Amino acid sequence: MITEENEEIIEAPLNSHAKYIVYYDPLDGSSNIDANVPVGTIFAICKRISPTNTPVTREDYFRDGNELLAAGYCLYASSTILCLALKGMGVNAFTLDPGLGEYILTYQNITI
Repeated sequence: MITEENEEIIEAPLNSHAKYIVYYDPLDGSSNIDANVPVGTIFAICKRISPTNTPVTREDYFRDGNELLAAGYCLYASSTILCLALKGMGVNAFTLDPGLGEYILTYQNITI
């Protein structure tokens, strides 16, 4: 995993078996959480280049944005919204239904 919050790459246990690289970062606002300001997380996923069962390399992490397989954000406020873009499949948003404990598709094929 890689984040702006850490200067070093975070290698999870059994990282050499991982097929994907995860990038994430908190959205600004965490210092304002007591003021009821929304906070969130942005993330992206790409497939690693080096073979599994070998050490992950710097080239696995530092990639062109066109190689992303998925990206999105999760916004935590009065409702929790997950917006997900999948390569070749468009952008959809889901809202957490706390009663069901599941995300419900609320916005489909989002475009600008």
